[in-house]
Amino acid sequence: MLALASTVASTIASVLGASARSVILHGSLATGRFRPGRSDVDLLAIVDGGVTDAQAAALRELLSDPIDLHVVTSAVAGRPSRAPAVELYLGHGEFSRDVPADPDLPTELSEARARGRVLHGAPPAAVIAC
Repeated sequence: MLALASTVASTIASVLGASARSVILHGSLATGRFRPGRSDVDLLAIVDGGVTDAQAAALRELLSDPIDLHVVTSAVAGRPSRAPAVELYLGHGEFSRDVPADPDLPTELSEARARGRVLHGAPPAAVIAC
């Protein structure tokens, strides 16, 4: 599954282009608790600026379960609030754009910073504030 995560991270970075600052693996696969058939592959992409409609459409077409992807801006990751905005979410059969507030995201950001594994770009501590 690590090979899949690396390939998916490369795909995400390619679709997002120069705006991709980091793609971070976190969750059960990063911590060694992954269970095939039960766990998903948690990825966090941090971008400068936003996500274009074309980029969102490409990610939606290219990615599927067991991928669970959150895309946030570097401003959100650098200064997370209690319910930060999400540029794009894809996972568990859902696809959402421009989510104004996600109360679960601070936990994801904290976990990605503490136990995440960079698959592309800058390391978690360089892009996610405490």
